[in-house]
Amino acid sequence: MLSKAKKISLALSDSINYANCLMDEGIVLTRINELNKAIVSLTMSQKILEKAGSTKNLSLVYSGLGSIFSKKRQFAIALDYY
Repeated sequence: MLSKAKKISLALSDSINYANCLMDEGIVLTRINELNKAIVSLTMSQKILEKAGSTKNLSLVYSGLGSIFSKKRQFAIALDYY
C-alpha cells in the first residue's frame, strides 16, 4: 500500500507527501524489526523534509530514528535524535 502512495506522490511531484510516506514506511519497518531498512526510509524522509523547510513531521522522523538507535543499543546516536 505504501508503495502505491509513494508512486502517486512522485507522479504529482508532492515531495512532502512522499516524505510522509517514507516516514510511515520507516515506522512500520521499525515495528517489524527491519531496523536498517527503517533507518534508510527515515533518513530519506528527513532529508526531503529539511530541504523543503517542512518541520511539521520532522520531530516524528527524529523520534523514530532515536527509537531505532536505542533498539540497536547505540545510545549516543539515539540521544542526538531525541
